[in-house]
Amino acid sequence: MAKVKAAAFRQISGSQEFKSLTLALDAWFDKKMDDLPVDLRQRVEREFFPQPWDVLSADQRRSVTLQLDYQNDPATEQDRQYWRNFYGRLGELKTQIDEWQSVETPTARDIALKESRLKELQQELGRMELQQRQAGDDYYPGRKRLDADKGAIPTTDFIAYPKAMKILCEKWQATPEELAIWISLGPETGGLAAYRNANELTPPPRFYFDDCLCEDYLSSLMSCWFRRDDVDRFEPADRYITGAELIERWGKHPSLSPEAFILAKIAESRLVGFHPTFGGTQGTFDEHVDFPPLTAGLFAMREIEQIEAEDLDIAPVLPAPDMKPNQKDQCEKGGRPKSPLTEAIEKAYLHFLDKGDVAILQPGEIRSFLKNFKFLVNDDAQSHGFGNIRTYIAERIKEVKLPHWGDCFVITHDRTEGRKTYLGDKYSQKAIAKLLAKLRKKYPLPS
Repeated sequence: MAKVKAAAFRQISGSQEFKSLTLALDAWFDKKMDDLPVDLRQRVEREFFPQPWDVLSADQRRSVTLQLDYQNDPATEQDRQYWRNFYGRLGELKTQIDEWQSVETPTARDIALKESRLKELQQELGRMELQQRQAGDDYYPGRKRLDADKGAIPTTDFIAYPKAMKILCEKWQATPEELAIWISLGPETGGLAAYRNANELTPPPRFYFDDCLCEDYLSSLMSCWFRRDDVDRFEPADRYITGAELIERWGKHPSLSPEAFILAKIAESRLVGFHPTFGGTQGTFDEHVDFPPLTAGLFAMREIEQIEAEDLDIAPVLPAPDMKPNQKDQCEKGGRPKSPLTEAIEKAYLHFLDKGDVAILQPGEIRSFLKNFKFLVNDDAQSHGFGNIRTYIAERIKEVKLPHWGDCFVITHDRTEGRKTYLGDKYSQKAIAKLLAKLRKKYPLPS
């Protein structure tokens, strides 16, 4: 932040071509001044002045060059202008607060006006200070491409948001809102790191929710890139649902007023409502009327289930002992467990979509879909390389019937609870068609 603040007020000339000092010195940060090539030594003497190169550590030297590059790189002009405006407004706010605090208030109306105006100014100052704390030191100069490399830059190590979301959804039933929280947490606290412009910068800068304090944080995800290995290895430290989903979940309890109950648990410091850009909601900061509403917050399932166990006498839904990690926490919105049919159909849908077999996923192709779905249920599908997908579906589906005449239907496995055995459910072709319609909205088919 010191780097950004210092750079925000420096006027930059764009007449000369930008040459990164950081990249020029990439192999020389641990060398003494006398060991540098003549042209580099002259440039360091000129640009580092009055800071002496030899008394700085290698990390300090790199930090200085990054600051100088940030101040001179045309690619950062928009960012620098943003922070110039930001700190200008920050100074104005502090001045206005000081002025209003010294205003005399001889009448009750004057007191009310002073308190109202101070509250508005302090709320705006609080949001800007929060943004200041969230801002990331992620600048790194981009390397120029050679003429032979002016085609597409390989991005095999990075994947764009849609692919990452698809993997996380298939593996963990994750939602975009959850991914936003995991990005906010970062890998240091059990989350994920996201990046910007990974298709053109090496290394790409880290992504943070620091552009503006707006309630719509999901739009920012569209520009995110992720390391493929990070996504493949990721295991959520906790799961999250929105405030709207929590209200619906607790609204089913006959004796609860869900919103009042949520606010009570927040006041008891047993429940925290997160928000990726504001940090919190009106549920936590009730005096901040311009914060997002309680429904827009995100709440940790660990805290929710603990409250349910202690206050509502509701036992948490635990995964079966033989379930694989990628089946835990597979719940519909509001915390309802998915049925075996829903899990199996979604897994098959994503499998066919990934293979490019989109013709059988189109509306009106339900019979073709079920023919291929039945193949995944059959025991001999293992020999055709389906392996895990077949096992996953066969654990849930007992039989797929495709009569020559009439509608098709699917039967799930019987289940045993204690000493009781419940027969599997029979689902009509119409019910499966409805599931596929929902999946086409959730995972659109390529046009």
